[in-house]
Amino acid sequence: MKSLFIFFSTIGLTIIMLVGCAKQTLVTKPYHNLTGRYNAYYNANLRVVESFDLLNKQHQDNYNKYLEMYPYAAVADAGAVKQPLDEAITKCARNIKLHTVGNWTDDSYHLMGKAEFLQKEYERAANTFKFIVDKYHPENVAKELEKLKKKKKKKKRKKKRRKRKKRKKKKKSQKKKTKQEAEDEEDEKPIKYGIKHRPVRYRSMLWLAKTYIELGQFDEAGYYLRQLENDKKVPKKLYPRIQAVIAYSWIKQKEYEKAIEPLELAVAHTKKKTIKNRYVYLLGQIYQMQGNSQLAMERFHHILRLRPSYEMEFNARLNMAKNAAGATGKKVVDPEIALKRMLRDSKNEEYKDQIYFALAEIKLKSGNKEDGILALQQSLNYSSNNAQRTEGCLLLAQLFYEKDDFVQSYAYYDSTIQVMDKKDERFATTDLYKHRLKGVATHLAAKIDKDSMLVVGSWERLKQERWAINGMEMEEAMAKNRAAKGPNNPLPTKKGFREMELSSMNAATDRPLPSRTGSRGATGTVTISDAALQKSKFPLYNATLKKKGEREFEKRWNKRSWVDNWRRSDREEDITINDEEIAAAVPKTQAEIDAYLKKKGVPKSDQEKEALALKVGEAMFKAAEHYREDLGRNDKALQLVKQLVAKYPDNPYAVEAMFLAYNIYSEKNNATQANYYKNEILKKYPESNIAKVLSDPEFANSEKIKYQKINQYYDDTYAMIQDGKAEQALSRVRAVPTEFGSNYEMKARFAILEAMCVGGMKGEQDYIKALRIIVTSFPNTKEEKQAKAMIAILGGNKAKNKGGAVNNNKGGAKDLVPYRVNMKTKHLILVVFDNKKTKINQYRAGLTEFNNKFYLNNRLSVSSILVDGGTPSLTIRGAFTSGEQAMKYVTDARANPEFLPGVKGYTIYAISQENYGLAMTTQKFYQYRAFFEKHYR
Repeated sequence: MKSLFIFFSTIGLTIIMLVGCAKQTLVTKPYHNLTGRYNAYYNANLRVVESFDLLNKQHQDNYNKYLEMYPYAAVADAGAVKQPLDEAITKCARNIKLHTVGNWTDDSYHLMGKAEFLQKEYERAANTFKFIVDKYHPENVAKELEKLKKKKKKKKRKKKRRKRKKRKKKKKSQKKKTKQEAEDEEDEKPIKYGIKHRPVRYRSMLWLAKTYIELGQFDEAGYYLRQLENDKKVPKKLYPRIQAVIAYSWIKQKEYEKAIEPLELAVAHTKKKTIKNRYVYLLGQIYQMQGNSQLAMERFHHILRLRPSYEMEFNARLNMAKNAAGATGKKVVDPEIALKRMLRDSKNEEYKDQIYFALAEIKLKSGNKEDGILALQQSLNYSSNNAQRTEGCLLLAQLFYEKDDFVQSYAYYDSTIQVMDKKDERFATTDLYKHRLKGVATHLAAKIDKDSMLVVGSWERLKQERWAINGMEMEEAMAKNRAAKGPNNPLPTKKGFREMELSSMNAATDRPLPSRTGSRGATGTVTISDAALQKSKFPLYNATLKKKGEREFEKRWNKRSWVDNWRRSDREEDITINDEEIAAAVPKTQAEIDAYLKKKGVPKSDQEKEALALKVGEAMFKAAEHYREDLGRNDKALQLVKQLVAKYPDNPYAVEAMFLAYNIYSEKNNATQANYYKNEILKKYPESNIAKVLSDPEFANSEKIKYQKINQYYDDTYAMIQDGKAEQALSRVRAVPTEFGSNYEMKARFAILEAMCVGGMKGEQDYIKALRIIVTSFPNTKEEKQAKAMIAILGGNKAKNKGGAVNNNKGGAKDLVPYRVNMKTKHLILVVFDNKKTKINQYRAGLTEFNNKFYLNNRLSVSSILVDGGTPSLTIRGAFTSGEQAMKYVTDARANPEFLPGVKGYTIYAISQENYGLAMTTQKFYQYRAFFEKHYR
C-alpha cells in the first residue's frame, strides 16, 4: 500500500512539474514563482549579501574626513568580490530565462543591477536599473494587463446575471464622494501588499539615482529622487533611504549645508542602529566643519547614547573635546584635560596618534603654533595608519611653509606623498607643492650641511673628536629608537638631524672625553688603536676574551637578561643604564672617529676647504634661483645673494648671483639697486660673459644666435641617426669642437648621440662602453641617468639574449621598434616566462580555469606563443577594450594568489594589438619591456 502511495505521488508531482513548465496553465505561475524565488534567486541573493558584508569589512573608516555613508561603495578595489558577484549575475540571468512567467523576473534584474554596482560597473548597473524603471512603469504594465482585465469582465458579468440581486441604496444627508474622487484618493495612498509579492520598481529607481551619483550625473539622479519624493505610492519603508540618498548626493557635490535637512530626516526615520550611527556621526562632522560647535556636541553626544563600536565612540569623544570650547549650556570639561585623560586610558593605546593630533588642533586653534607642531610630531611617532599619517604630515608641511622653513616643509610634503592615497583630492596640490619646494629645499639643505662641515673642519682635532663621538652616540641611540618603535615612525629630517649635530658641536668643548688607555696624538688627544684593543687582556676590549666569557657564563647560568643583581631574588627590575657610562666603558677608536669624519665630509686640507666653499656658494646661488622661479620669493633670493657676495666674493657663482639681483631689481623698477649691482659686476668681473652682456647688448644677441645654431645642428644630427645614417651622424658629432669651439654647449647631449652612433655601427658591447664613459664624464646630469637606464636595459638583454639582438647591425636608430602609446585601443595580456625550457602547456589549463573563475563574463581565451624566437609565453585575449582594462587585469592577477600558484619566474604585460604585432614581426619584445615599465606602470 505504501509503495503504491509513493508511486502515485511521484507520478502526480511529475505531471504537475511538466504542466508547470508549460505556459499559460493553472499551475504555471505558482510553479515559476516557487522555483524562481527559492532556487537561482535565493542563491544569487546570498552571494550579493556576502559581497556587501565583505566590502563593508574591507573598508576602513577615516574619521579625519567626512564619514562615508555607504562603505561598500567607498572601497577602491572590488576585486575581492568579483567571483561571487559574477556567479550571482549568471544565476539571475538563468532565472530570468527559465522563469519569465513568474513574479521574480524584475527582482532578478534588480539583483543583477546591485551586483554590477558593487563591481563598480556603474554604466552597466545604470542601464539595468533604467530598464527595470521603464519596463515596469505602471502605464506599461497596465497595457499588458488590459487583455486579462477584459477576460475577467466577462466572467464578472456572468456572475452578476446569475445572482440577479438588487441592492437598495439609501440617501444620506451629507455629501458623498463621487466614484472618481474615491479612486483618486485611493491612488494617492501607498499600496498595501500584505503577503503579496512587492514589485522592485521604486527600489530600482532609488538604486538608479545612487548609481548616477557615483557616475557624477547629479541632474539625472535628482530627477529620479524628486519622482520618489513626490510619488505617494512609494512604500513608507523607502522614505528614510530616499532622504539618505538625497543627502548623499549633496555631500558628493560638497554642498554640505543642503545635506543637513535630508540627513536629519533620515536619522529620524531610520531604525537600524549601525546605519543610524553613521548618519548621526556624519551630521556631527558637518556641524563641526560649519563651526556650529553646539549642534556638533549634541550630535556626538547622541552617538554615545546609541552604543556604537568603540572606534566610533572614541572618535565621538575626541570630537566632543575639540568642540567643547565653542559649546554653551552644559558645563564641559576643559578639552586639554579631557584629551590627557584619554591618553592615560589603556584602552586608547592604539589611538594615541589621533589624541595627539586632536591636541595639536586645539593648540593651533588657540594660536600656539609651537606646541601644536610638537603635538603633531608626537602624533606621527605613534602613528602606523596611513590615513592618520597623511593628515599629520600634511598639516606639518603647511605649518612649516607658513614659517618659511622650506627644508622641513619639503620633507613633510614628501612624506605626505608617500602615504597619501592617490585618489585623495588633495594629492595633486600636495605633489605640486612638493615639486615647487624641491629645488629650494635640496640646495638649502646642501648649504646648511656643507657650512656645518666647514665649521667643524676649522676646529682643532680634540674638539672634532668630541663632536664625532657625540654624533656617533646620537646615531646609535636613534637607530635603537627606530628599531624599538618599528618602521612606521618618521625618520628625522636632514635639517632636524643637522640641528642635533650642531647642538653636539656646542657640547663638544663642555663634555670631557671618556678616560681611555692609549697613546696621545699630536694634539694631545687620547686614542686607542684597533691593534691595541685586540691585544688587551680586559674582556670588554678584546672580542675573543669577551666571547669566551659569554660561553662560560651560559654553561653555568644559561641565557639571562642583562640586568644588575641578577642572582638576587629581591633585585629591582627597573634599572636605567647611563649611555655616557657605556660610552666611557667602550671608547671609540681612532679609526672609527676618522671614518665618521670622512663620512660626514669634514675637510682636512685647505684644498678640501676651498672645494667645499665653492659648493656652498653654488648651493646658495641655486637656492636663490629656485626661490625666485619656483616660489616667487624675491626677498629670500636677495637675502641669499647678499650672503653669498659678502661671505664668498671670489666664488664663481658670485657674479651670477649679482646678475640675479640686478634682474630682480630691474623687474621692480628699482633703478638705484639695479645700477649698483650692474656697476659691481662691471668693476669686479669685467671679463665675464655677464659683464659683456651688460655693456654690449649685441653680445647677447650673438650668443643667442650661436645657441640656436648648435641646437639646430643637434636636431639635424639626431635626425640622421633616426634615418639609419650612423656613420654620417658620427662624423658630424666629432666635428662639433671644430664648428663651435672646444667649450661648446650641450657636450653631454652630443656624447649621447655619439654613443648611439657607436652602438649602431659596432654593436651592443661598444654601445655599453660608450654609455659608461658618459656616466663617468658627466656626473649629476640628466644624460648620466639616461645612460645608466640604457646600460640596465642592455645588460638585461645580454643576459637573456646573449647580445645577439644588436651586434653587427648597422641600422642604428632603425633597430628601435617604434612602439606607440594608445590606451584607448584594444589590448591583450602577455605572460612571459623567464626560463626558455618552461613547458607552458601545463600552465595553460590553469590559466583558463582562473579566467573562468574570476572573469567568466569576459570570455577570455588563452593561447601559447614564443616571443623573441624562443621565450615561452601565454597570450590572453578577450574584452580588453582599453589599456586601463588590461592593466586592471594585470594588477588583479598580481595580487591574486590563485593566478599561476607556485609558479615563479614570469612577468605579466599589457600590450596593445598594434604593439603586439610589431613585437611579433620584429621579434624584439625585449624592447617592449622598457616601454611597458615607462608607460604602463
